[in-house]
Amino acid sequence: MQNLRNLLPSANALFAFEAAARHKSFTQAAEELNVSQPAISHAVKLLEESLGQTLFRRSHRKIELTKEGRRFYQDVTAGLQHIYYSAQDLHVGQSSENLTISGSTLFIQFWMLPRLSLFEEAFPNVALRLHSTDRDVSLHTEGIDISIRLGDGKWSEYDVTLFAEELVYPICHPDYLKEKPSITGNADLMNHRLIYTDEPFRIRLTWDEWFRNAGIPNHRGHNVGLRFNDAEISLQATLDGHGIGLGWNHIVAPMVKRGELIRLPLYTYRSQNAMYMITPKEEGLSPIAQKARDWMMKEMASSLK
Repeated sequence: MQNLRNLLPSANALFAFEAAARHKSFTQAAEELNVSQPAISHAVKLLEESLGQTLFRRSHRKIELTKEGRRFYQDVTAGLQHIYYSAQDLHVGQSSENLTISGSTLFIQFWMLPRLSLFEEAFPNVALRLHSTDRDVSLHTEGIDISIRLGDGKWSEYDVTLFAEELVYPICHPDYLKEKPSITGNADLMNHRLIYTDEPFRIRLTWDEWFRNAGIPNHRGHNVGLRFNDAEISLQATLDGHGIGLGWNHIVAPMVKRGELIRLPLYTYRSQNAMYMITPKEEGLSPIAQKARDWMMKEMASSLK
């Protein structure tokens, strides 16, 4: 960290920069940090001189981040957030029960949140943090106790437990089928509006792969549909009746049981990958994390019956 001290004028300069970038105002940053506006401006100027980069474009009563400033702001925000979570955990003390569960936005939104009341009943004294991410992150760096991850299960640095098989099949809202062409076979989907998910980081089954595995080689002729870059939005669009989507069984099975979605009687893709629960290996699980792990495993098993 000695080299870092040579690059930065002070830690206060980082706080001044972060607040100014977030508010897009030196004045509001000064109010938040309880210092004068010139003090914020001076701290940012010293930081820019130290880095040899202009971080803000200044105009009359307005500041904007430069390209270099935006990049630096993202890194500073992530770093300060990690420090905050670590300091918060230390501040509340070891006697408090804190738990961080991580997963994709799809998992957090449609698996964890519907069970939040049940979780709170089972763990009334736990301070829960739900961490959604679009890529696989380090449990150690992010302070994560339990993470649900799609893959082959080969993560030697973690303890790995099978959470659910990856089963994927076409789904739609009941109202979508009204006055639409009938669906009796896989190829009939070519006549329907499909909902596509093109996530930039997380690897998921695509419609192209589903058609190919379902034995329909000419599927690329289909171009009618909606495209999203997030699986959560794709599922919500399916729930809203905008088309036929791909449903991951461990997420949508309860919705199918409740009649919110229809599982179409078509090809079901069975992946060589699966959903795994991973936990830190070196530190081991805290007693509350062990109980939460067992609770989640039972909830998953119950939802798939």
